[in-house]
Amino acid sequence: MKLRFITLLAMLFLAFAGVANAQNGAFAPYVDGSISFSGTGSVTSTSNPNFTVGGGVESSTKHLLLDVNAQFNSANISSLGGILSNTGGYTGTATGSAYYKLGGFLLGGGAFWSNQVASGQTLGESLSNVSFNYKQVRAFVGGGYQFKHDRIIATYLLPGIDQIQGAGLQNAFTGVNSRVGTVNNEIFLGTTGLRKHLRLTQTVSVASSNTNLQAAFSSAGLRTSTVTAGAGLKFVF
Repeated sequence: MKLRFITLLAMLFLAFAGVANAQNGAFAPYVDGSISFSGTGSVTSTSNPNFTVGGGVESSTKHLLLDVNAQFNSANISSLGGILSNTGGYTGTATGSAYYKLGGFLLGGGAFWSNQVASGQTLGESLSNVSFNYKQVRAFVGGGYQFKHDRIIATYLLPGIDQIQGAGLQNAFTGVNSRVGTVNNEIFLGTTGLRKHLRLTQTVSVASSNTNLQAAFSSAGLRTSTVTAGAGLKFVF
C-alpha cells in the first residue's frame, strides 16, 4: 500500500511537470520535504518526528494563486486512550486550493482527501496485527498575505465527520469531528541562481477532535488536542 502511494505520487508529479511545460511557465511544478513534531494534550499521541515528502503544481498569476499537490507523511496514530497501540503507519494526502489576490491579500480555500494507515495495532488483548484506516474528505477556508519574498496563509478546517475503519469493525469508529487551524509560511530565499527556486517552509497547526466510539464502546467520548510545528524546503522548477 505504501509503495502504491509513492508510485502514484511520482506519476502525479510527472503529469504535473508535463502540464507546466505546456503552459509556458504559467504553472510551476515543485517538490518539497519537511520534518515536524507533535505534542498532544489528551488521549491520543502521534509518532515523532514526522517526515513529509511530496510534490505538486503551483500557479501564481496577477489575480489567482492555485495549488494542487500530493504528500506522503510518516505520521500515525500511536495510541487512543490506551485502547489502541500502534507500531507503524503512514498518511497519504491529496490537496487542491485556490486563492484570489486583492493587492497583497489572499482569500479562498480548498479541499483535501487523506488516508491514514495505522498498522500493527491491538484492541485490548483481543485483536493483534490488524490495520485501521483513518479517512478524511474535508474542505477548508483560508486567507493570507503575499509579501515580496514571503507568503503566509492561515486556514481553518470546516466541520465534518471523519471515519476509522478496519479489523472487521467497519464504521465502528465514526464521529471523529476534528477542527484544525493551520498557519503556513513560505520564505523565498533568493531571486537569482539556485536560490531563486528554493523556499523555506514553516507550518504550525492546532487540532481539536471530539471522538465518539459509540459502535465499539457505549457512550464513550474522548477529547484530544494536538499542536504540530515543522519546517522544510520547497524546490520550485
